[in-house]
Amino acid sequence: MKTFGLLLVLAALALWYFDASRKLSQDTVRAAYDEHIEAFHKGQPELLCLRMTPDYRIVDVTVGQDGTVRSEMGRDEACRKTHEAIAIFGRLGALSGGSLVPEIDVEIQSIELSPDRKSATVQSVSTMRMAGRPVMRTRAIDHLIRRTGRVLSRGGESRTWAYLPQ
Repeated sequence: MKTFGLLLVLAALALWYFDASRKLSQDTVRAAYDEHIEAFHKGQPELLCLRMTPDYRIVDVTVGQDGTVRSEMGRDEACRKTHEAIAIFGRLGALSGGSLVPEIDVEIQSIELSPDRKSATVQSVSTMRMAGRPVMRTRAIDHLIRRTGRVLSRGGESRTWAYLPQ
C-alpha cells in the first residue's frame, strides 16, 4: 500500500513537472510582468536576468536625439546592461533624494498563447517616467515560455523612443 501511495505521488510530480509546470495562461503571463516590474523597482537585476533563457535574444531599434540606433543583444549582454542601468538609477535616486527614481508602467496589449500553452507572444507598451515626466517609451513583442513553474523570456523585438527632458 505504501508503494502504491509513493508511486501515485511520483506520478503526480511527474505530471506537474512535464506538463502543468510548463503551461502558460493569461494570469501567469500577467503575474510574470508584475514580478518583472517589481524587481526593477526594487533594484534587483539578478531576478530580471533569471527571467531570460540561455538563448535569449533581443533586437531593439531606439529613436532618440542622436537618430535611430539598432542593437541586438544576447542574454549575457542584456543582463550586463540591466545591472548597469539599475546601478545608474540607484545612484541617481540616492543623489537626488529619491526625486529621480524611474517609474515604469507596462500595458499589456495582447497575449497570444500557443495551442499547447507552452509558449506565448506578448505585445506591450512600457513607459518610463522620472519626476513625473516620460523619458522613454517602448513597444515590444516578447516571446515567453514556462519551465518548472517560472515564466522565462526568449527575447523578442522592441522599438524605443527616448525623450529629451524639457
